[in-house]
Amino acid sequence: RREYSPDFGTNSQQWKIAVLEADHILNEILKMSGYLGNMDEKINLLTSAQLANIEDIKTAHKIRNLISVDPSFEFSQEAAGHAVEIYRKAFVELNLISE
Repeated sequence: RREYSPDFGTNSQQWKIAVLEADHILNEILKMSGYLGNMDEKINLLTSAQLANIEDIKTAHKIRNLISVDPSFEFSQEAAGHAVEIYRKAFVELNLISE
């Protein structure tokens, strides 16, 4: 486990990359845990008993999809920070990082 503390300032491109990478990491963790299919299929198999913030993860994954489909997609630093925080909570719960 390692400490996680993003500091991307106001660069929206870096925030987009952070969301994309966080989603990718979660996808890989689920794959290593035996979940098959694409990320949508994997997260739809999970319940809140398995991952407490799964509904938030689904929302963050939708943002990830918007970023990957539309490179001109813009969102606020606050929204990006919220999405990254959703993944951070999942990573803490999965013991990948410490609080």
